[in-house]
Formats: sequence, C-alpha cells, structure tokens
Amino acid sequence: MVVFNGESVASAFSLPLIRVPAGSACEGVLLSDRPLFLAVHFLGKSVVCPGSECPLCSGSGARLRGYLMVEVVSSPRPFVGLLEFSSCTWERSFSLAGLSGERVRLGSVVAVSRRRKNSPLVIEWLAQKSVSMSAAKAEHRTLCALAVLYSLPVPGPEEEVEHWSERCRSCAEGLVRGAMARGGR
Repeated sequence: MVVFNGESVASAFSLPLIRVPAGSACEGVLLSDRPLFLAVHFLGKSVVCPGSECPLCSGSGARLRGYLMVEVVSSPRPFVGLLEFSSCTWERSFSLAGLSGERVRLGSVVAVSRRRKNSPLVIEWLAQKSVSMSAAKAEHRTLCALAVLYSLPVPGPEEEVEHWSERCRSCAEGLVRGAMARGGR
C-alpha cells in the first residue's frame, strides 16, 4: 500500500459524494471547470464499464455519470465533495446556463436541487467567485477521488485524463468480472 503522510491512499484522496435529497437544495462553488464522465453499471454497487468488450453492455447499456468537485457552502460546516449527476442533468443545466450567457468555470456558484424522489438534479448558475485552486489541480484531485470511489488506479501527478482512462480499462474489466462472479448478472 502506498502511504502519504501516514494516511492510506483512500483517506488521502477520497471525497464524499454530495447527495441532494428530494425536496432540498444546496449551494456550492465549482472547483472544476469541466465535468469528468464515467460509464457505470450497477451490480449491487456501481462499477466502471470497461468499454467495447464489456460483457454487461450487451444486456443493458451503461449509465453515463458526470462528476464535478464542489465546495458546498450552504452546509453548517462547508466541505468539498464530488457532485454526481446524470448526463441528462448536465445537458439540461449546461443548455440553460448557455441560454443565460453563463458558462461552466472554476468558481461558478451554483444551486443544486431535486424536486421529488427520482426526479433529476437541477443545477442553476448563480454567480462567480474567485477560487485559489487551479483547474489542473482540481481535475487531478477529482480523478484521484474517482479512483478511490471505483477501486481504480490512482492517476500520476501529471497524467492526462485520456491516459488514465486507458490504464483503468483492464482494472475495470477485472472489477466487472468479479462483480458478475458474485452474482451481479
């Protein structure tokens, strides 16, 4: 196990998923300037789809999930976490932001809400504020958190997203096979 300052990789890189229950909302500041998307299957837990040779995709397609690193500021104790959303939520929110002249960027202040159970998240752009984290550092931090969340290899400090996703493919294949062997499908 790799150790950083006496902490495990998981504790060094993990970020909580931001959950927005039905009928509630939260306000946050985007610490990412673009979402990172992963195709996932649910087999008792979410597993990353390995891509073209995936045995699960023939039965049902993978769901595309997006992630942004967000500082939740409306909580009594502000925290940084991963906002997880569907591709449909992103397309709708991004289109609405574009119509109002906004664009996704580091420091965008957003309101995230969910009206009813099983209804999609709604992301509304509110304002802009300056943040001290660079886009590259935020992207790397998000990749590290996704690696911990989905049991994937942790990306190197300068590794590009495309290279990391290629490295993850064989790991994802093994995770899917293991989940299927345990009765996932």
